[in-house]
Amino acid sequence: MSAADPLVCLLTNPVSGAGRGRGASETARRELARLGVRVFDATGSSASRSLRRAHVAAEGADAVVVVGGDGMAHLGAEVAAAHDLPLGLVPAGTGDDVA
Repeated sequence: MSAADPLVCLLTNPVSGAGRGRGASETARRELARLGVRVFDATGSSASRSLRRAHVAAEGADAVVVVGGDGMAHLGAEVAAAHDLPLGLVPAGTGDDVA
């Protein structure tokens, strides 16, 4: 990968779906890397920390990808809208996610 490769800001709720979020995030990260996409993991120790990290990362990103349930989808939508970026959703919650 090079600096010319697309950059995705990844936001994950690792405990969504009784812990399925962590595995889904790793799968998404591997697949993005296989496709030549650089990934900045903006996931923090809390929702507010993740949101701050994502806003900073979004400045240089080409898209935002969210792994988790409704809460993360809403955080990702906020970041994507604020930075005029496409938003990708990987549902990993209870099955009734926004996605």
